[in-house]
Amino acid sequence: MNSTTTIYEDNDDDTGIDGIREKLKALRVQNSDDNIGNDSIAKFKLKFGDGGSYGITGEGEEGNKGNDASFLSQVRRWSSSSTGTTITRSLVSRELMKLNPNDRNAIYEEVHGVSSLCDDESMSPEMYHKLLNEMTQELCTLPPESKTAYEQSMKVNTGGSSYINDDSFKIRFLHLELFNAKKAAIRLANFVQVVFELFGSQTLRRPLHLSDFTREELRVFNRGRIQLLPYRDRAGRRVIVGFPPQGDHDQVNHLTRAKIHLYLWFVASEDIETQRKGMVLIIYHDPNITNSSTSPNSKDHTAPNDGQDTRALPNSAWVRTYKKYLMTGRLVRQCAFHLCTPDTPYYHFIQLYCTLLTEPEKRCYMKFHVGRDIENRYELTGYGIPLDQFPVTETGKIKTNHFRKWIKLRKSLESASSHLAQNPSEIIECPRMNDVVFRASQSVMSHGGNHFFRGLVESKHEEHDMAATREKKMNITRGVIEEVRKRNGRFLVWDNKTWWTEMKDEKQIYARIAIFFRNSKVSANAKINRQTTLSSTYAFAGEGGSTDDRKRKIICNDCGDGQYDKKQSCFSIT
Repeated sequence: MNSTTTIYEDNDDDTGIDGIREKLKALRVQNSDDNIGNDSIAKFKLKFGDGGSYGITGEGEEGNKGNDASFLSQVRRWSSSSTGTTITRSLVSRELMKLNPNDRNAIYEEVHGVSSLCDDESMSPEMYHKLLNEMTQELCTLPPESKTAYEQSMKVNTGGSSYINDDSFKIRFLHLELFNAKKAAIRLANFVQVVFELFGSQTLRRPLHLSDFTREELRVFNRGRIQLLPYRDRAGRRVIVGFPPQGDHDQVNHLTRAKIHLYLWFVASEDIETQRKGMVLIIYHDPNITNSSTSPNSKDHTAPNDGQDTRALPNSAWVRTYKKYLMTGRLVRQCAFHLCTPDTPYYHFIQLYCTLLTEPEKRCYMKFHVGRDIENRYELTGYGIPLDQFPVTETGKIKTNHFRKWIKLRKSLESASSHLAQNPSEIIECPRMNDVVFRASQSVMSHGGNHFFRGLVESKHEEHDMAATREKKMNITRGVIEEVRKRNGRFLVWDNKTWWTEMKDEKQIYARIAIFFRNSKVSANAKINRQTTLSSTYAFAGEGGSTDDRKRKIICNDCGDGQYDKKQSCFSIT
């Protein structure tokens, strides 16, 4: 399992720990542009670039533990002068300024969920076939030392087909690298090397399974500190949320964290819509967030520290793990990275730490949210994140109910003896952007397909009311079904377990929409009645002796006869 193979990179100047050290040294050049004091830069370089208390260039941790207090006091001095925050913002701004205005605007729109850089709607099957052939040729030209695991996978699968050689699997890397065949080939070789080193040789024959985790790793997985949200954001992208441990950054093995991240990205990449639109990563730092266990005696229990700064510093081992495995092992584009932290000196350092870990060309996708928990959540809503599905309670407990059910589903799908594994295509883990979902829950209200569906039904209210015959009403309902399917949408129903199934019976779909029409009109009429009766003088209704004043209505100025015009009222739903 141990391997001395070095993972191939397209840019050797920006790899490993040396790459981070060079970036930090480069801050000297940036000093003249950003008006950052020489004294602060010198202190910063002393602690990082020259192997000081942080120990990025060192192999041990002894020097790190001895100087944490002095380092944190220095971080506070940077924060008080806004130097630490200025450096962080400057690193991001410098990468943005390297782009032309069109590229900068395209990235800005993708981060906000307005558009996607991976537009493959015009791609024909012939173009895909051509790119796959180019990718195969590029794999052959890679240096042998950079693809040892890939070549080994070809040998162990000589008697049968390998998922690594499957075209649908290779297409994931073409989407990841925006159809650049050379970069996609490098990514594929790196991914195979990463999963071989982290999970073992069995992953060369079959995809990643939860059975590849040890019992201790599964216990960490079940804590839910790294989760896939059950719904997409408003742009149709899957969302991964991570809650890093506060206080002791080494309480979870770094390789375990890397394996959990890699598995979640792998599962999400199985969906074609996710491959096209990418994923959103949210790292949420909050010292008051605790594990789901409420028992103080539980192994998983972590007590909140009342919002105080965390004294421990991230270990240099995580830097090496992140650079070696997570940067090179992803299968889906990361189209937005939201870093949420409290506004304290320690977390200003965490922002800088994460920025330096991020590849320079990927820093353009970073967004920083600094403040209290409610402020950070409110800012995330501006980027289309479904916060009603955010896996943390108001008291700071991590929600794991749905997550653990999802893990059980994955185990069933990956078990050869399970009946679910026989028909995996019938199991839908996460609805797509244009799907219409039926479930007795408030959680479906934020789903994009349901937003469109509700608006479509509401636009048909008047036409549906005026339909004189039952046949005409049925035609309107059929028209709604056709509009959803024109957008490649499906009608899904929750099976009260852990997954969705597609409704294919036309009668069932029609019955669901007919009921939705009725309920929607009742809800709309009730809303109009509330808006037209609860006027500012409603509390005094009836005091003048007239019982008719108890239900006061807003009179449209355009109606000379004094009648209430539902269509023209500013409170109407159209």
